[in-house]
Amino acid sequence: MPFIAEEKIVEVQRATDIVQVIGEYLPLKKAGSRYKALCPFHDEKTPSFMVNPTTQLFYCFGCHKGGNVFTFVMAQEKVDFPEALKMLARRAGVTVTFSEKESSSEKEKTELLRINRWAAEWYHRNLMDTDAGQGVLEYVDKRGISRPMVARFLLGHSPPARAALLSAARKEGLSEQRLVQAGLVRPAIEGKDACDWFRGRLMFPIFDVRGSVIGFGARSLDGSEPKYLNTAETWLFSKGRNLYGLNFAKETAARLGKLCIVEGYTDVIMAHQHGIEWAVASCGTALTEEHVRLVRRYAGERGSPWSMTATTPDRRRHS
Repeated sequence: MPFIAEEKIVEVQRATDIVQVIGEYLPLKKAGSRYKALCPFHDEKTPSFMVNPTTQLFYCFGCHKGGNVFTFVMAQEKVDFPEALKMLARRAGVTVTFSEKESSSEKEKTELLRINRWAAEWYHRNLMDTDAGQGVLEYVDKRGISRPMVARFLLGHSPPARAALLSAARKEGLSEQRLVQAGLVRPAIEGKDACDWFRGRLMFPIFDVRGSVIGFGARSLDGSEPKYLNTAETWLFSKGRNLYGLNFAKETAARLGKLCIVEGYTDVIMAHQHGIEWAVASCGTALTEEHVRLVRRYAGERGSPWSMTATTPDRRRHS
């Protein structure tokens, strides 16, 4: 398969509106905050095909096919991923260049990023579109997190079953070895089958500054310990090198010359919900030198880097 840098894939995806693309194939009708149509992938008389403009995902409640704009074009046009990418790049006016070879490290990074993105979207569908997810949404509502924020931060739910994600990944033909490398699956050991790393938790995808999913934070919902569980250290993800929410905060931070460093994932989301769009958090660890370098890079452009703030929003407003 020809190689294209992950950054270019993200650029094409950001420049593409899934509603506009699918609207060129199907007559979409507004249904609340989403759009609906008769599913193009199976016969039906009542529309069960939904497109979410906030998450940029589609899902059919009839045949259970879902995914992003690349998934749709691949299925509709019956082409592979590189060809779908070319089609959407031309449409968006983005120039992409494919190379015939990629290094082993580049190939691994590309595969892990795609698997993480697939997992984030799968967790999100489990939160929004399943009976079990409705119970988790009630908890999210009690925390005061709005549905637009749920969609923006792509919150999800990991089912309590031992290997729910692993089973779904196998059906998609995803490599179990890569799932293990991504920190999503525990390998089979001492006679025990492989199983999901995250089970029965509220999922917080962790994005790098470019918006690629590099790991996950997960909150216990039944009181089990640990209360918060992160992706283990991987080639992509390190708690000491990333700030949660920086992908959303970087533009405002650069404009204002400051970052608001809060305590945790929910604090970041609630800060953004209340208009503090320059809020970020560490991923369950104390601030490191790499964190400080990130702050300097994105909040220190307008004078002293020490114009940044380090605070926790008033929890009474967010409880």
